[in-house]
Amino acid sequence: MCGIAGILRFDDAPISSQLLEAMGTALAHRGPDGAGVWRGDRIGLVHRRLAIIDLQTGAQPMRREDLGLAICFNGEIYNYLELRLELAQLGHRFETQSDTEVLLVGFKQWGTKIFSRLRGMYAFALWDQTQRTLTLARDPLGKKPLHLLHRDGEFIAFASEAKALLGLPGVARRINPQAIAQYLDVMYVPDQTRVWSEIERSAPGSWLSVREGRIERGTFWTPTLQSSDSPMTEAEACERVSAALANATRLRLRSDVPLGVFLSGGVDSTLVALAAAEAGVKKLRTFTVGFHGQGDERPFARQVAERIGSEHIELEVELSAPRLIGEVARAYDEPFGDTSALPSLAMAQATKRYATVVLSGDGGDEMFGGYDTYLRQLVSGHPSAARRVLGRALSYGKAFARGLPAPIASRIASLLRSRRSQIDSVADASSSDAVEQQIQMMRVANLLAPARALAPLLGGAALDWPSLLNRIPRQPSALRSAMLFDQLVYLPGDILKKVDIASMAAAIEVRSPLLDEDVIAIAESLPPRLVARAEANEPRSAWGKRILKRLCAEKMGTEFTFRPKQGFALPLQDWLDSPVFAEIIGDGFAASTSPVKNWFVAGDPGLVWREFRAGKRWLAQEVWNLIMLDAWAREYRPVL
Repeated sequence: MCGIAGILRFDDAPISSQLLEAMGTALAHRGPDGAGVWRGDRIGLVHRRLAIIDLQTGAQPMRREDLGLAICFNGEIYNYLELRLELAQLGHRFETQSDTEVLLVGFKQWGTKIFSRLRGMYAFALWDQTQRTLTLARDPLGKKPLHLLHRDGEFIAFASEAKALLGLPGVARRINPQAIAQYLDVMYVPDQTRVWSEIERSAPGSWLSVREGRIERGTFWTPTLQSSDSPMTEAEACERVSAALANATRLRLRSDVPLGVFLSGGVDSTLVALAAAEAGVKKLRTFTVGFHGQGDERPFARQVAERIGSEHIELEVELSAPRLIGEVARAYDEPFGDTSALPSLAMAQATKRYATVVLSGDGGDEMFGGYDTYLRQLVSGHPSAARRVLGRALSYGKAFARGLPAPIASRIASLLRSRRSQIDSVADASSSDAVEQQIQMMRVANLLAPARALAPLLGGAALDWPSLLNRIPRQPSALRSAMLFDQLVYLPGDILKKVDIASMAAAIEVRSPLLDEDVIAIAESLPPRLVARAEANEPRSAWGKRILKRLCAEKMGTEFTFRPKQGFALPLQDWLDSPVFAEIIGDGFAASTSPVKNWFVAGDPGLVWREFRAGKRWLAQEVWNLIMLDAWAREYRPVL
């Protein structure tokens, strides 16, 4: 697990060591255990190391002169021992015990066909001196980031984080207005949208080859969701998922440094912890983090720890939002408004004292149908024309009502609070397209924010979701279409980005068995009825994520498994009511000196704050988005 960067020039301009070292310094937090720079003919590779496997001989950039190859690699290849054995049987030799060298030798043997053989999380750059070709690749779901900056006739540069590219000579910090509009709408910027005008993100499951200035792109992974029914039974599905999860967890227990499991007490992390214990790990550690003054699931996590006999460590963390705002703004080199970034960073910092590698339950909801939005898809599906008209009317009615003066709008909201879920469900049916419905469910504003205050950016950055949504293949099943959107947009753009940045900021590695390639393949093969299904004789808590919940119930019981989902909710409204936040906002986005002040040509972002204080409590997330936008803009000095 590391940070990588580099540059390949197409002209005769030299690559200075100082430039490469500066790129590495920008990524130092990702790799505190070592730094390496290598320069070849027109190529420079940079590596910052967090040592996990082969602590003595796994330094990078790694070269094999006899193969004519050099590589810098971020991530882990979990099946590297199996690949190493296969390559040795083909006559190849190895000089180290690292998974990095397996990539080098495997690429020599199989070329780009190696990607279909890998099980892991990765982004890497491989230089073939003989062919004078640079190959870049990113794992199927985008667990590890890879940013690119290309200038025709000059160079192509890459880095784990955009901040390492922003320091290159002549790079303007100009940003894309569309990215800011999308951020304000859904709290993050999808991977498909550039934040920095000159910097793109490599697509998950893709590779890029550069030779003599010419770029070739390829894709080695696309989702293959099962949309039609099949004779597979629930028992058969449970058996297949259980076996795949056991193997995926076993592979992720390979480590030369202290390792543990994040155990929240929820279904997903419980299954991972159970699988780790069944793999026979000696002195397995489990970690549960609670936040002072907030409800959590520590009692349930304790039940699991007692069941498997782990060394259970409960960490209580003081969640200091004012301190973490600055840390999050520095860590993310793009605006990021998902409030769970704060506890994620605090949790990583607290866990670092005990382990360098942790397994998590990330991916269970997206791959196995756990979100409530999927249950709403079961209800709405492909709504009738009459229901779509009613949905549109209700959406506009909500927008109009919330645009009324605060006392009136707040009174209406209070009267309708008990019917909110039903009203939202009908409003979401304004479109017959499941992917558009999914966006509608996710939007922060949901057509409700005071548009006069936040748009249009520069008078012309109207929100353009269709260009992104049109790239999502539709499925016959509305449920599968919604899940596919999350796997291609929400998972890499928000969840995995949050996990990577928060964990790397604290120099720990997070591994996700539920996002293993074999587990994903089985999840994709499940017919929709085995993903989420509404049954009249079952509690709503049993409708979604059916296979994982059945597996959990078999080992932990139905009362543990089907309890109401508790989760963790930040006290956002209480924070914003505090004098500390009034000062933060007054000196931040509401101040005349805010760098984002002039981005909103048609209005004043401070209006959102004033309306929140006047009683429009539903604007809390919009206020938070503006807090983080201002903090990020002050840190990175973007130009819109």
